[in-house]
Amino acid sequence: MKPYLMCKVVVEPGICGFKAEVEVKRENSKKVHVYIKSECLQVMELNEMLHTLGLKDIFVPPRENIIFACSEKAGCHASCPIPLAILKCAEIEMGLALPKEVLIAFES
Repeated sequence: MKPYLMCKVVVEPGICGFKAEVEVKRENSKKVHVYIKSECLQVMELNEMLHTLGLKDIFVPPRENIIFACSEKAGCHASCPIPLAILKCAEIEMGLALPKEVLIAFES
């Protein structure tokens, strides 16, 4: 599986209305750089904490995952989808997964 040159996603998180753009760019097969743009102060705080991710940052349980630890420290809501988007992009950029949209759809 070949990595992308840069994985970019737009996340519309729901009722908060703070859309985010997540970009993950490969440095080498075991390291990526993370860039996040958003008007959400907590997400921008997360952006300041997450500059690079390594291969071993991806394959740890959620309670040990640096992405989720930093999102908690930044004050992100527990159901914020931005940390998951970062993780999915990192997997794709490292060639560990294929890009496929994720959907949470509410039924009435």
